[in-house]
Amino acid sequence: MMRRLWICMLGLFLPFSVSAVNALVSNAVFFVDKNVKTNSLKPVIEIYWQIDPQTVRFEENASKLWAAGVETSIVIKSDSGIITEKRYMLTAIPMASREQAIRQNIIDFQRADVHTGKVHFYLTLTDANNRSNTFTYHDSVTIEPAKAEPFYSSIQILDTSVVSDNKKDIFYKNGKVQVPLTTNFLDDRRDILHYYAELYQTRSVEPNDTLVQYVFVSKKPLDPPVYGIVKTDTIKRNAVSVTAKDIDITMLPNGNYYINTILENQNRKRLATASLFFQRANIVPVVAKDTARDNSIQKIELFDLSETFVGKYNMAQLRAILKMLIPVATPMEHETIQGFLKKPDETYMRYFVYNYWAARDKENPKKEWDKYSNRVKEVNKFFGASALPGYETERGLIYLRYGKPDERIVVNNETGAFPYEIWVYNATARQGYPGMFLFYKPGYMISDYKLLHSTVNGEIRNTAWREFLYVNGGQAAATGTFRAEQYLK
Repeated sequence: MMRRLWICMLGLFLPFSVSAVNALVSNAVFFVDKNVKTNSLKPVIEIYWQIDPQTVRFEENASKLWAAGVETSIVIKSDSGIITEKRYMLTAIPMASREQAIRQNIIDFQRADVHTGKVHFYLTLTDANNRSNTFTYHDSVTIEPAKAEPFYSSIQILDTSVVSDNKKDIFYKNGKVQVPLTTNFLDDRRDILHYYAELYQTRSVEPNDTLVQYVFVSKKPLDPPVYGIVKTDTIKRNAVSVTAKDIDITMLPNGNYYINTILENQNRKRLATASLFFQRANIVPVVAKDTARDNSIQKIELFDLSETFVGKYNMAQLRAILKMLIPVATPMEHETIQGFLKKPDETYMRYFVYNYWAARDKENPKKEWDKYSNRVKEVNKFFGASALPGYETERGLIYLRYGKPDERIVVNNETGAFPYEIWVYNATARQGYPGMFLFYKPGYMISDYKLLHSTVNGEIRNTAWREFLYVNGGQAAATGTFRAEQYLK
C-alpha cells in the first residue's frame, strides 16, 4: 500500500526559482519488541522526506484540474545486501488552479527492520510530468545494538503532533498523529518545539530506584540548561516509555542549541542520555523575568556581534554577502536568504551570516568566511560581467558550488554554434561519478554565459539543448562534428 500524505505547510518552502525536484530528508532509529517473551528489541529505521511542490510540474488534466506526480524509489541496504526496495507513484491532490496546487507540500516515509552495523539508503524522486527533473539522495546510518540497561532512541523534532484515534494514518504513533520536521532549523514562526523520543529497558533498573527524566535545551550537548528551559518527570517502568514534550522556545534568541534528555535515579546517577542539534532564528525573543519562585530563569542577553568579523559590514555589504552564500546554501538557508533580500533586517541578517559560518567552524567562523570570500574574489576576477559581479553569474554560481572544474573546454568560434563552454567534473558532492555543465552565450547582445544543460543530479537538465546551442537548431548536429556532441551525446 502506498504511503503518502499531502499537507499544507506554507512556512517550510517559500517561492523561489529552482531547476530540479527539491526535497528535505531526515531519519530516525527506534527499537521494537519482536518477541515479548524474550524481550528482544530489534532496530527499525524510519526515513522521511518532504517535497517542495513548486519544483514539480503541475499540468491540467482532462477534468480541468491541475495535477502532478512523483515517481519514488527508495532502497535500504546493508553491507550484506538489499533490506528493502520500493517503487511507487505519489500523486498530488488535483486542484482547480495551479496557484492552489503548488501550495501543497508532500511528506512521505518508509520504515524497515534493520540489523546492527551500517545501513545505507538511496532515495530517487522523479517528476512524472518531466522525467529529466530528478532528485537523488544517499545517506548512511550506523545502527548500534540494543542495550541491556536503559537507553534512548533517536530524538525527533516534530512539525505537527495532535491527539488522534486514527490508527490508519501513516504517522499515527502512541495515540497521536506525529508528522516529523525534516529539518533542524526553527525560525521565528515556530514558538513551540515539539519533541519525541522513546526510552527502553527501564525494567532493568532496581525496583526501589526512582527514575527521573530531565528534558532541556543547552548550548552544547548535555551542558547546563539555558533560559530555564527544563522539563522534569518521574518515569514508570515500561517496555517502552514515551518522551513527548512541547517546549516553549519564544525566549531563545538566534543561535545553535541542543535538545537533551537525561535519565537519572534518586541518587542522581546518570542512566541514559540523548541529544539533538537544532538551530534557532528569532530576532525578537521574549525576555523572561527573574522571579523569587524560579531563580533558574535567566535574563536573555543577545550575543554582541560588534567585535566579530560581521561587525564591520554595513547593510549593502550584508546584502552582497547573502547573495554570495546562495550557491552553497541549503534549501532552508536559501529560503531565509530570499526572505532577507525581499525584507531586509540588519540585525537578523548579521546574526544569520555569523551563524552560517559558526555552524561550519564553531571555534573560528571567520576562518571559514575568509576561505570562502577568497573563492568569491577568484570568481569575480574570472567571471564578472559588465552588469553583474562574478558570484551572481551562472558560471560563478557553479564554480562556488562545486569548485574549479577538472576540465574546461572553451569554444568561441565553432561554425554553426553559439559560443559555449563545457565544464567537466570527475565527481561532485551530489554524485560519485563524472558530471558536466554546458554554458552558452546566445547572441552578441548577451553579456554573459547561461547554463543550458547539466548531467549533475539536482541541476538543470535540458534534453533539447541542441535546439538552443546550434544556430540552425538540432538539425545542425546531424554531422556529428561538433565538440559538444562528443562530450554530451
